[in-house]
Amino acid sequence: MKILKEETDELYKKYDLLLDYVILFEPDYQGIDSHQEAAIAFLEYENDRWYQWSKRIKPVPKPVPFLEFVHKKWVQQKMTDKSSMMTFREYFRERRSLKRRVCLYDLVKDRVESDIVYTDWTSFDHIHDYPIHLNKHRMLPKPMDFEEMFQPESFYEGLFFNTPSQTVTTKEGFLELNDTLFPNKENLIAYSWNNSWSSYFSLGREWWGAYLWTIYDPIEKRFVVIGASTSS
Repeated sequence: MKILKEETDELYKKYDLLLDYVILFEPDYQGIDSHQEAAIAFLEYENDRWYQWSKRIKPVPKPVPFLEFVHKKWVQQKMTDKSSMMTFREYFRERRSLKRRVCLYDLVKDRVESDIVYTDWTSFDHIHDYPIHLNKHRMLPKPMDFEEMFQPESFYEGLFFNTPSQTVTTKEGFLELNDTLFPNKENLIAYSWNNSWSSYFSLGREWWGAYLWTIYDPIEKRFVVIGASTSS
């Protein structure tokens, strides 16, 4: 199995993708074992993409602890004669914003290239940053009819267009993307995977959703892996 990096990178250049895609060449298809290998190869690509992205980010100051942050905000409000009470909406907005800053700080503070990390953990909710951790023994596949995903207003289409950050890709662009990825839509072998076996899913499990599909085209002898996991 080989990651087709140039073809995958070209997708991100041509389309505004908020889901994650990886294309792989697999001439020796071995059923579910190949699907599992494709899912892990997807994480390897994403792990490298996170590292390359982090190298472009300037260092960020270390976020203050949340209780200290709330106290400072209370003092500021007192000094300006404003209400010193935070609403629940403000509380959760500030807490989520601070968590994103903490994740960003953790991601860029030690930018050392690292492979994905294999563990025997049963939960990854405490890991939100690079490198990606996984426990392959917790991977659970489920056969699926991916042809249904090409129908109008399918779950896949809804997921593509209703991410927290709205894509600028048009409906025509979405159809063109899928024609490029899946020229033989009636011959696909697809599996969906659970979202509790890797830290890749941690942010999505927290709020928006976390998904992974491995789709094999026996005519083209290639996999397309689609992942989704984000919190904002």
